[in-house]
Amino acid sequence: RSTSRSTWPGATHETSAGPARAARPPRSLPQRGPSSRNSARDRRPTHRQTANRDLLFGAPGGHQTTRHGGARTRGRRYDDVLEALDQDPSVEDVLLAGYRVGIAFGSDACMNALGAHYYLGDFFEQDFAKAKELYQMAVDHGNLQSLINLGYIYEYGRTGKPDFQKAYECYSLAPSVEAAYKLGDMYAHGKAVERDMRRAHMLWERSLELSQGVVERAQPAVRIAQLLVDPECERWGIDPNPLRALKLFQDAEVGLRIDIADGQHYYKRRLREAIEGQEVARAL
Repeated sequence: RSTSRSTWPGATHETSAGPARAARPPRSLPQRGPSSRNSARDRRPTHRQTANRDLLFGAPGGHQTTRHGGARTRGRRYDDVLEALDQDPSVEDVLLAGYRVGIAFGSDACMNALGAHYYLGDFFEQDFAKAKELYQMAVDHGNLQSLINLGYIYEYGRTGKPDFQKAYECYSLAPSVEAAYKLGDMYAHGKAVERDMRRAHMLWERSLELSQGVVERAQPAVRIAQLLVDPECERWGIDPNPLRALKLFQDAEVGLRIDIADGQHYYKRRLREAIEGQEVARAL
């Protein structure tokens, strides 16, 4: 039996064989600071953690595994909330109150989703420290998506210096498409582990196998494709395959275009790589 305690005031959680349950509802939650929101257009997400939309708009947990088949509808409804916030700031209080109720009842989905909002700074003022605390609380309640979200905080040093070892541990404990390709990235860049392109390739292939739909497929696809046309791939024991790379680049382009249309604008660089990669593969 293991016990983990959140730093959240008034909340204790114990975990044994199953998801943790709150011993008593938290008495207080992070308080909002002065609002610094800009227009709805400026608050589009710039972080992959869109689990918050799934909670608000009806999809089950997880921010990649639930996006296929309904991303555009959720995107429009998400925009509706942003517009409502612009027109009536009190909407923010209603949203926060809803999350507080869910957290008081021990909902790990609410913990993860509110953490994602604080990370993004879309509905509430951006606060990485609050995001980290909420993610950790959700992890203590058995939420695996929050493990990945914590990994981003540690890898990119959102609350201090980057901690690649902790990021690696988070990704390695979360069995999902996203965790697999992020773990592959750790091996590809030698973060917390010795650089190993063969292992990175294996993890990206595993991510591709787990993917469901063209949006999930995009991230591992573009990584594998780049590897298959890399002049040094044979040095790593990987056979070049420009024909397969071309198909993967094409798949990635479709998925990334959907992602960008759904607000993931920072994938524009990845989209350019997928388009340029097709030309490289055709030349080979």
